[in-house]
Formats: sequence, structure tokens, C-alpha cells
Amino acid sequence: MDAPNFVIIGAMKAATTTLAALIGDHPEGFMTNPKEPGYFTIAEPTVAERDRYRSLFAGSGAATAVGEASTHYTKAPQIRGVPRRLYRAVPDVRLIYLIRDPIDRIRSMYVHQVGNRRERRPLRDAVFADPRYLDYSRYGYQIDRFREWFERDQMLVLRAEDLAADPYATLSRVSNLLEIADVWPASAPDERRNGSEQWRMYPARMSRARDVIRSTRLAERMPDDLTRRFRARFQQQQIPPSMTAVPDDVAAEIRALLEDDHRHLAECFSLGWPLWPSGRPGDAPL
Repeated sequence: MDAPNFVIIGAMKAATTTLAALIGDHPEGFMTNPKEPGYFTIAEPTVAERDRYRSLFAGSGAATAVGEASTHYTKAPQIRGVPRRLYRAVPDVRLIYLIRDPIDRIRSMYVHQVGNRRERRPLRDAVFADPRYLDYSRYGYQIDRFREWFERDQMLVLRAEDLAADPYATLSRVSNLLEIADVWPASAPDERRNGSEQWRMYPARMSRARDVIRSTRLAERMPDDLTRRFRARFQQQQIPPSMTAVPDDVAAEIRALLEDDHRHLAECFSLGWPLWPSGRPGDAPL
């Protein structure tokens, strides 16, 4: 196979790494390495880029569920055209969209940005100054871009909190969508990949190196294990929790700004309301 038959499309910081690892460990599953090739963000891929993407699936063998997981696919309007390009390449592809309490997701994204030295403002200022924090949390808006091209039965929307709280029930829904056996490792309830508690602030020299890697698209070709070794070589500074706390008034404003969008999503996918009954950050894989 030289293309995926399913894609985890995001959201950023909503347990996509955890789910990708679980599917990759499934006897009928295969995930690309690197996890996030981001191929469908490229407006006009070269022949070399197309061939490189196809080569990522060369080892899928007899796997029933063959996929990739790129959170860049739900980063509109900053990244446009993904659903159209994906539909034209693989019209029957199945899509899994993970969502997360926006306060938790935004906080984790902020930690990510600070850790990579791409964010210096206090969280209170950054959230409303940089539209990406809210845009990537507009789950209804993001999935609507895909609903223009794909049928409802090709899509599955999952809460990251459900994957943490009731993993087997959540993974059963994944099995149904991907048409694979509902057999998951006994360790599934303990799977937590890429947690924000692992994030540190990297030294400036690493940030410069990362910028070069991204500008040359080398990151998209680096296997995940090489990326981890690259990070491990640099001394890291702990990010104090006090720096990343979301003040109550900021949390209330975020929820108010996103409420209509989240209600729309809940209605379209019969998710129930409110999406996060507690209104408090949950214990989801990051």
C-alpha cells in the first residue's frame, strides 16, 4: 500500500501520539514513522515528496488499518486546502479527530511553544494575541472543513479525556471505524505518550537547529526515534507550573469564545452537551 486508509487529523495536544502508538501496536494496525509526515499540507508536492510519502507505507505488509497522524491537518485557517487534497488522493479514507478540553489543550500548546522558545509572553497575553491558540481549539470549524468533502460515516470524533478514562470503550469505537478486531494491549489504560510533564525549555542553540530542520522540511523525514535522541542530547530547563497556569478569568473567556463552535460540533456528531461537564482541566494523555 502506498497511501493511508485512515488518518488521525488532530487536534494538536489532544492525545494523537497516544492513539497513534496504540493503533501501531495493534496486530492489524500500521502507523508511519515519523508519525506526522504532514504531506497534505503541501499545496504542490514535488515528485520526490510524493515518492517519499508513499515510501512511508512500504512496510505496512498485510495490515488492515494503515495510517498516519498529522495534527497540522486541523490547523485552519493558518494551513488551508488539506481536506481537498486528501479527498483527491484518498476519497475513501477514514478520519479520526481527537478533541480535548480547550483549557487543557491551550495550556499544553503554550507549554510546547515556551519549551521550544517560540513563546515568551505570559499565557494570559499569548492566548489572545496569537489566534492559533483559539483557532486550533475551534473543533467545529476545523471538522467542518472536512465535512465539505467526506461523508459523516467516514469520520470519528473522540474526546482525549475518554481515551484516558475509559480506553477500551473508546478504542472499540476506533475498531469499528477501522474494521479491525477489538483487541488491544492490556497496557492500554496506562498509555500516556508525549505528556506535557516531559516538556522542558530547550537551550537557544537547539531552537536554532530546530528552525533549520523545519525550514528544510527535514523534520518530516526524521524517524520518531531519531527526533527523541536529538532532543535528549540537549540540557533542558524545567518550566515552572506557575508559568503555565490558566487564570480563572482567562479560562472563562476562552470557554465563552468557543461555546457556539463546540455546541455545533456536539450537535453534528451527537456528542452530548456540555462536551466537558466538569468545566475543569481533565486527566487526558497529552
